[in-house]
Amino acid sequence: MANAYNSVSRRAMIEEVRRLDEKLVPAVLALYGSSSPLLFATDEGEVFELESNRGVRQGDPAAGALFAIAVHPLVDEVRRAFPDVLILQMADDTTLVGPRRSAFKAAQMLAERLSTVGLRMNADKTQVLCKRGQLERTKARIRREMKRSRDDPGSPPSVLEGCHLTERSVAVLQCPVGRNSRRRWHLSTR
Repeated sequence: MANAYNSVSRRAMIEEVRRLDEKLVPAVLALYGSSSPLLFATDEGEVFELESNRGVRQGDPAAGALFAIAVHPLVDEVRRAFPDVLILQMADDTTLVGPRRSAFKAAQMLAERLSTVGLRMNADKTQVLCKRGQLERTKARIRREMKRSRDDPGSPPSVLEGCHLTERSVAVLQCPVGRNSRRRWHLSTR
């Protein structure tokens, strides 16, 4: 997700807390029920104050939990719709593992659901690990998917636009996954 902690809808976060436990709402409202002042300093020393109405505050010990509370029901909805896709999530990093077609569709649905709370996928962080020998076939499938998205004005942009494809290895929740030699290299560079 792109700039996730600063972008998540406070309204969605508060509503989900309300759904979980009404007694927690006053505390969350005290933290996020109104705009937050943000101070911005220029190189020339001028200071501007901006009002923040989205996201959680940096340094707030509850930020991670509140972010997860806002996102969890959306991820859960995708899990139920695609039981053959494993969805792993750690903070704002999400990994989908499953059959290519199901995983692509699940990623598209997840992107659409996350957009309802102000979040968007980050193509620079999106990786697709292909089976050995399937890289070109997967690239062709992604190109077809993106063309279909562009040709249909009612269709959302493909979540796969700009993603990185590899047959070697990727990091899943900061752990390397892929061919053994690549994993050993990845670990030796840490």
